[in-house]
Amino acid sequence: MNKFILLFLAVALPAAIFAQETGVCGTMPTEASMQRLLRNRDTYLANPTQTRNVVTYVPVKFHLIGKADKTQVISEGRVLDMLCRLNEAYADQDIQFYIRNGFNYIYNDAAYSNPGDAPLVLSGNRDNQAVNVYLGLNANPPSGGGLGTTLGYYSPQNDWLVVKKSEVSYSASTLPHEVGHFFSLAHPFNGWDCTAWTAAEFGNPVSITTAPCFPVPVELADGSNCGSSGDFLCDTPADYNLGFLNGNSCVYSGNCMDPTGTPLDPMENNWMSYFNGCSDYQFTNQQKGLVAADLDSRLNLQTNFSPKATEITGVPQPLSPINGAVTDGYNNINFSWTEVEGANQYFLEIDQLPNFSLNPKRMTVWGTSKVVTGLNPNLTYYWRVRAFNEYATCTDYSLGATFVSGLTTSTDESALVNGWEVMPNPVNSGATLTLTLEAAQSFEANVQLANLSGQVLYQTSRQVPQGATALELPTANLAPGLYLVSVKTGDAVLTRRVVVSR
Repeated sequence: MNKFILLFLAVALPAAIFAQETGVCGTMPTEASMQRLLRNRDTYLANPTQTRNVVTYVPVKFHLIGKADKTQVISEGRVLDMLCRLNEAYADQDIQFYIRNGFNYIYNDAAYSNPGDAPLVLSGNRDNQAVNVYLGLNANPPSGGGLGTTLGYYSPQNDWLVVKKSEVSYSASTLPHEVGHFFSLAHPFNGWDCTAWTAAEFGNPVSITTAPCFPVPVELADGSNCGSSGDFLCDTPADYNLGFLNGNSCVYSGNCMDPTGTPLDPMENNWMSYFNGCSDYQFTNQQKGLVAADLDSRLNLQTNFSPKATEITGVPQPLSPINGAVTDGYNNINFSWTEVEGANQYFLEIDQLPNFSLNPKRMTVWGTSKVVTGLNPNLTYYWRVRAFNEYATCTDYSLGATFVSGLTTSTDESALVNGWEVMPNPVNSGATLTLTLEAAQSFEANVQLANLSGQVLYQTSRQVPQGATALELPTANLAPGLYLVSVKTGDAVLTRRVVVSR
């Protein structure tokens, strides 16, 4: 192998295969990364028939970056979609990715604008046992861009990935491609990363024997020099960045010829190429071999952990607030939904528009209910929820539900009440449930016992005197489950959750 071949490896991002914008990446790897690729290739070629036969779960730490005022953070739902696409791309390699210890949130203006401009912020949030993926507004590498808009890149120096916010979706190919670079893969057109072949510039047949962007030999169409040119793999055909100027077509119909006059026949549907619009992107066997070899060499990744890998087929059903209802208060509303088998987390979205595009409140919930504060009075809100676990993210949202926020403050504090409690909690079905209340002054109280769907099962109104008061609430015929006890005081709505057991 000629020494100059070891000097450069062009790794870059293809135009997004299904995304709304096209672009590239201008990452410039080091000699060490070139040696890593060749080492992985040699490991694979020494035992090319080896297969994994069992799924290896690879941890990913997603860093969601927003502005210092905690705005502009990418939707967790879009990250779930992106992870779904990543797992589909690597499924036939028995490699699957999972979210390690939840999402990480970074609030920093410089890091949000362009993560590469804030390396100390990124390194301070890095998880050394995971693949680190930073999601900001832009993804311009410190070394500068390439042919166009940079959609994402892999930094060999820092061993992390940066993905542009607009590329966080199921339809974009950015992350599967960049993970390929993380696992040492190069482009099939390595050496042509800064330009694309045209007859006017490079002749036809091609008149050069060394690639124009990096000093590697121009790969020949017959594969005779495949081990020392291009991506140094022999099952990825020669490609002179022909996809970059091929529009949104997955079929190359050009007439580019190599230096010997042999027409090129690139592999358009390769995950590491620049061809758009293909429906069945693939990695070749040798690319898979390099990925496997690189993964086995990464001893820092926590691959000995098996996440909750149960597939999720169900969709949660909204329970409370009831669809179309007016809530008692507006700033302390309990949201609840049905449990979905296999899920251990839920993604909740609330907004004033049914497409959740105005100013949504978003949160990840461990459980099937969440008390949400900060809503405004007398407004129509829409909400939906989505089940997932750290691995299974190819899930659907519930149907959107709507409600009108009430006019009163729903809180756990009232100027009329010094303290209150519901005991015992949990309570056995049929036993007496006692509400105790210490009133600062006399007031008229409305007390309700309701299920999570909002159905009122017991209600009473009474004048509460100043001082201590006890009120018994019936639990006969209540099925085991979670219920809500509320006390309307005139200036607030106080709410407690009560568990009824057998």
